Amino acid sequence: MPRTICQVAFGDDERMRGYISGAPKWVVAVIAGAFFGTGMGIFVKRDGSSWTETIISALVLGVVFGIPAAFWFDRERRQMRAAEGDLPTDKLKSAHHAADRGPIPEDPEVRAAARRIATHQLQQLQRTPRLVAIGLPAALLIVVVIGSVTESPWNLIFAVAPVYALIGQLSLSRRARRRIELLSDPTEH
Repeated sequence: MPRTICQVAFGDDERMRGYISGAPKWVVAVIAGAFFGTGMGIFVKRDGSSWTETIISALVLGVVFGIPAAFWFDRERRQMRAAEGDLPTDKLKSAHHAADRGPIPEDPEVRAAARRIATHQLQQLQRTPRLVAIGLPAALLIVVVIGSVTESPWNLIFAVAPVYALIGQLSLSRRARRRIELLSDPTEH
């Protein structure tokens, strides 16, 4: 499966993932709000707004995005921990790897945890309405393309995120189903 934003931004460092996954809600709200607010601030400033308008917009949008993101992340974290079970850290890392890609683990405990993790990921994808998962990135991509035609071809830089989101959404469900099938215990069939 595609790498998460944290993996891309911070690498696969075990300590960083442990810190992010164990961070209090307010830390998650600040980090998510800062990233979102900064991105939106760039858009606002680029449209010719003053620095005061830009900073106020970035702060308000950062707070409006960061707080719900912290609660969503906390709920997701609790659900993932339930799927992971009580595996030791070394086996847990193997289970996450197996849920995404790679060889099927021979250890039944790791394989079962990997299947639960992959099932959780599939359920999360299925809970997201198609209008949000596909429609929103598609609409954003259309706006970016129109902006690149009417204003500047440099606007195509902003197409990276919606294209990545569309590709991910279109392939993740199929890949998750395939991993669940591969991780199923052969004695279950």
